[in-house]
Amino acid sequence: MRAALLALLLTPTLLLAACTIDDDDDSVGDDDDATEASFDPSGYEVVTWDLTDPVDHALIPTDEQTFQIARWRTDTPVRIVAIDAMFHVEQAGTGHVALYGDEGHNFYDFLRETPSAEFHVELTEDDHRRWITLELDEPIDLPFPQLVYAGQNHTGDPAQASLATDDVVTVDDYLAANAGENEQYPPHVVVWPDRGTDTGGFEQVAFAGGGIGSPLNGVGDLMVRLYVEPYDVVDSTWFADATNEADVAGSGLYGSSNVGFGDCNNDGWIDVWDGGLRVNAGDGTFVNGTDASGIAHGGAPAWGDYNNDGNVDLFLAGGDDRLYENQGDCLFVDVTPASGIDDTQLYRTGNDDVAIEQHAPTPSAAWVDVNGDGWLDLMQANFMDFTSGDSAIDYLWMGSESGVFTNATDDLDMEWPQGSGKASRGVAPADWDNDGDMDLFVNAYRLQKNYAWRNDGDTFTNIGEGILEGNPFEVGFQQYYYGHTIGAAWGDVDSDGDLDLFAANLAHPRFLDFSDLSMFLRNDGDGEFTEMREEAGMIYQETDSSPVFLDYDNDGDLDLFYTTVYAARPSYLYRNDGDWNFTMVSYPAGTWMFNGWGIAAADLDNDGDVDLYGRRLLRNEDGATGSSISVRAVGGGAGMTNVSAIGARVIADVDGVERLREVVGGVGVSSCNPLTQHVGLGDAAAADVRVVFPVSGTTVDVGSVPAGSRITVHEDGTIEGL
Repeated sequence: MRAALLALLLTPTLLLAACTIDDDDDSVGDDDDATEASFDPSGYEVVTWDLTDPVDHALIPTDEQTFQIARWRTDTPVRIVAIDAMFHVEQAGTGHVALYGDEGHNFYDFLRETPSAEFHVELTEDDHRRWITLELDEPIDLPFPQLVYAGQNHTGDPAQASLATDDVVTVDDYLAANAGENEQYPPHVVVWPDRGTDTGGFEQVAFAGGGIGSPLNGVGDLMVRLYVEPYDVVDSTWFADATNEADVAGSGLYGSSNVGFGDCNNDGWIDVWDGGLRVNAGDGTFVNGTDASGIAHGGAPAWGDYNNDGNVDLFLAGGDDRLYENQGDCLFVDVTPASGIDDTQLYRTGNDDVAIEQHAPTPSAAWVDVNGDGWLDLMQANFMDFTSGDSAIDYLWMGSESGVFTNATDDLDMEWPQGSGKASRGVAPADWDNDGDMDLFVNAYRLQKNYAWRNDGDTFTNIGEGILEGNPFEVGFQQYYYGHTIGAAWGDVDSDGDLDLFAANLAHPRFLDFSDLSMFLRNDGDGEFTEMREEAGMIYQETDSSPVFLDYDNDGDLDLFYTTVYAARPSYLYRNDGDWNFTMVSYPAGTWMFNGWGIAAADLDNDGDVDLYGRRLLRNEDGATGSSISVRAVGGGAGMTNVSAIGARVIADVDGVERLREVVGGVGVSSCNPLTQHVGLGDAAAADVRVVFPVSGTTVDVGSVPAGSRITVHEDGTIEGL
């Protein structure tokens, strides 16, 4: 697996003969004997740190193998054309310089066996502390901003010169901007591969500027730099960062890890729960309505009209889950005790020796009508306690006309397969088998398998054995490792009439032998799924987190955005180019979020294109090249489809291609999209729309809907907005 994956990560490896040129730059180092260079650096930008004069003695021990590496992040697409290196030469011998690309911010140690380019240079004592320019035979293309490393593999041979260093440590401006104070580390790192690993599987690593006792005490920056040619540089991006800063008038959205969209006052403008209630002012900006709303708890949101009164209600998942009933106009009452929803179970937390009855931690929940009675049910994904190691049981609550929910987990054969519990992170409902009832994909963390609960009417069957659960790695008798799936999302990626799945997995490079990569699964329509991650062009990123499908460019195809966790790890936006070909467009789009978690997509300003909200509010300003329509489905209630129409499908025929959107009550981790469905039309002037309400079997043929329309379709055939 490792070798195959590495081949995907890098441009074709270039093993180059040395092309040694003395640079006449006298800003740093000794260059009295410099000769005219055949490489002209004046036409290129220099990627470098604030290098000072090199120290005149070797600061890095070289009597054993070491990898000495400098790290940068490019700001734009670039082509690397040459490397400058300065060596500490004590005797005639050789020097080594290598270049490594890191598309996924996965750290250098994952790439060191497969450099993008490397040079072996013959050196004399006259080369001591002199810049030597090494020109690549062919430029190396980095088509989007990413990490890049340059340095050497020092074998421990005394005849091999070490790269020189200065004695000043530069602050990494990329980390300074996108990581916390305790998450900063210098851009010069040394790895000792022969010293073994610690209990976590990590080799000994040290960063420049370590204090007393550090092997790099007094060591500054590594004396290497790159010559690059930027290209396709954009002056403005498709999305604008509209995140509100503290104490400044603005959008009213400040960023959050738990995001859900619902129209709580029925004014046609999306409102937001992000740890507080943000009510849309009718122009895409938001006012804080938390205090006035009556909501007194936090948590991960799930919006749905559980009592079918026409007002969307709010379930907040957390340690102390709460159900808030919407009385109208975004005014809520806590009805948790009366609802019967209580996930109390035997569970150990902290250092407790004995399990006690207590609430389970619930990262995510989703509304769904699994029995088709017209009343919403609720699926809770329950997690684990990291200290005790205990995992919780996921619960499915059946709704009713009385507003009282019943725990149906055991009755529907969903409890015993969970054993003593699983570390569930997210719930992604979908009718993936097209049989008219909603199935449940519950994804698990901590190398535990996912559950794909197929709705068989009076029971649920876990069909996860196989690709949906992950790829089992046997570690003992009937003991297996799977992936760390944080969030998942369904969407008809290829417009073939069934729903495909992206499951975002955290997968550490050093543990890839038994840890699954993210899965991009094509629904083959026969109960089978095919992994399409490589074919689709997804890069490997260690910490994929929460995905969402959206049509940001209004061409009708569903594009993919997903967040990543950990400091300074960027999110990615992929444009769907059709036929399972995707292009990463985060740079021109400007959709960077760092250390993200939950994410959702909606047209927050009713301008016809889809915005993104999570850690940052990213307003779609110029990403949409086509037009769109907006369709809200409304069910008939008891005995028909639930009023929120969760489970209904909007199908828009656009120039002979059917675009499918399914109304669901949860996405990714700790998030939910709006109930209103957005369909891009591209250049088409209209789309023929029908809405399928599966419970009653009703299909409402709306007919031609002009571009720019915002319509509401009721199960009884009433159509508003045309």
